[in-house]
Amino acid sequence: MAISSTQNINFAKCLPVLLAVRDIFQFKLTPVTEMDIKGIGKTNLNIEGAFKDVTINGYVEVKNASVKYKTLAGSAENVNGKVKFVGEKVYYDDLIGFVDGIKLIPSGYSTLHGYSDVKLYMPQLDLKKGQKFVYGSPLLDEVQIALKDIIDIKGVADTAIFLKGTDKNLDSNGIIKFNDAFLKYKGYGEPFSKLKGQLRYKNEDIYFDNINGNVLENNVTVSGFVGALSKNIDMTISSKIVRLEDAKKFVMNSFLLAKSQKIVKDYTFVKGTAQFLLVLKGKSDQDCLKSLIFSNTDAVFENKQVGFPVKISQGVINITDDTVQTQGIQARAGNTDFTVQGKVSNLKANIK
Repeated sequence: MAISSTQNINFAKCLPVLLAVRDIFQFKLTPVTEMDIKGIGKTNLNIEGAFKDVTINGYVEVKNASVKYKTLAGSAENVNGKVKFVGEKVYYDDLIGFVDGIKLIPSGYSTLHGYSDVKLYMPQLDLKKGQKFVYGSPLLDEVQIALKDIIDIKGVADTAIFLKGTDKNLDSNGIIKFNDAFLKYKGYGEPFSKLKGQLRYKNEDIYFDNINGNVLENNVTVSGFVGALSKNIDMTISSKIVRLEDAKKFVMNSFLLAKSQKIVKDYTFVKGTAQFLLVLKGKSDQDCLKSLIFSNTDAVFENKQVGFPVKISQGVINITDDTVQTQGIQARAGNTDFTVQGKVSNLKANIK
C-alpha cells in the first residue's frame, strides 16, 4: 500500500488516512497519530507486510505547522521538518518547533510497537518557562518528581531530556547546563545565584556536577546527589573563602542543618573569613550533617558561654552532628595568645 501527496495538502485531511491505516493493520503508528496537527503537510509512505507485522518506509513532512501532543504541555508552533519512517522505526531527526517561545529540537526514534528512544533538546532554555513546560506535561512525570524540591528557578540553560521505553515503563534522564541561573532549593535557607555548571537527573534522582555560583555573594561549589523519592542525600558545598557571618546566616536559615543551628546559635558575634566545607549525608528530611569544616580562619568569635571575643588567626574547626573538634587553632583574647586543640563530644545528648 502506498500513501502519497504530490503537493502540499492540509495535514488535517491527511491524518485520517494514517489513522485508517493504523486501524486496518492494528499497529501503533508512533506518536504521529496521537498528535493534533494543523498546517500544510506532505506524505510519501509505502506500507508492506502481513497483518500486525508491517514495515513502513517514507516520510511525513510539515511546514509551519501547529502540533499538539496530548502528554506534552502547550502546542508546538512553527513546526518544520520531516518524520522519517524506516522499516519498523520512525525517526525525528529533522524536526524543529517552538513551545511558548521554547525552541524544541527532537531526535531519536519510536517503533511501530510503542517503544521510544527520544531526545528533546532545548537550547538556551528560559528556565522559568521550562519549569512550566515540565509540570504541564504528563509524559514528564518522573522529571516532575526529580525537580519537585526546586522552589524557584530563573535564568537560561542548555537542556536535554532523554526518554526511553514505553508509555507504561518509561525511563527519563536529563542534563541542564546552567549559564548564569538562579535556584532556590528546599531545605536551604538562601538561594544560589549566578550558577554555572551541570545538573543531571536520572528518573527521580538529581546529581550536581560541581556547579559553581554564589550564596549571599560568596562563591561556592556544589556537588553530589539527592534522591527525590528515597530522600538519600550525599552532597558537598564548598568555598575557598566565605564571610563567616554569611555562613552563620546560611546555617541558621537551613532546616537541613537543625543540629548545626543549635551549635552555631551560641556564637553571638561572628566576623571574618574562612575556607568552608559543608558535607551532607543521610536523609534529606532529617538533619543530614556529616561535617561542617572551617579552615584558614581569620575571624573574631564571641560565644555566649565564654562572654568575650576571641580572635582566631589560623587552624581548623570541624563540626559534626555529635562533636566539635579543633586543630591547630591560634587564638588571642585580650592580650593573651593561646592554642586550642581538642574535641567536645556527645553533643546529641547535651544540646537542646
